[in-house]
Amino acid sequence: MARSKKSRKEGALMKAILPKRTPKVEKEKRIRKKTGNKPGTRQALDANKSSKSQSSGGNRDPRLGSKKPIALGVEQVSHPKPEPKPSKQEPAIAAIRVVDNHQELEQELLALENNETLQMLAARDEAGEALTEAEQQELQRGMHRYQELVAELGLEEQDEDSDQDSSQVSEDVLWDKLDDYDFSDYQDEEK
Repeated sequence: MARSKKSRKEGALMKAILPKRTPKVEKEKRIRKKTGNKPGTRQALDANKSSKSQSSGGNRDPRLGSKKPIALGVEQVSHPKPEPKPSKQEPAIAAIRVVDNHQELEQELLALENNETLQMLAARDEAGEALTEAEQQELQRGMHRYQELVAELGLEEQDEDSDQDSSQVSEDVLWDKLDDYDFSDYQDEEK
């Protein structure tokens, strides 16, 4: 920063020249949370340990290890096997209810039958058009699920039997109608 020169002129009319620097306002120091141990804690802990060890065995070097004898030979020690604890019986489980999802299966079957994309793919396949792999997989997935649903609902056997019975019955009924039909309505009235 450049040094500002003092002026010698001071008059009654002139304002007092104040320094350009504003004095710093001292902020309150932030009180920080203290963490860790207080100073001198390590020495205090060592002093406590040494006082305990002095009372038990005099001046003992902490570098010395255990005085427990170590077996150098290999001995076969038979360790008794702990007896297995009897497992607690699990509480009885409530009986499982059989859920009748017949209506859900029928709804899914109807949804598959009314699926326009599957119908379109099946028609294209029957017409001999080449389908992409994704379309073939979708068609196979739909047909497989349709067959599963029909087998679960037991509609496959009933449909075949009912078709044969209805065709047989309807054919017999038609022949009977034809044989028993009265053609008098169509005869000429001139006779």
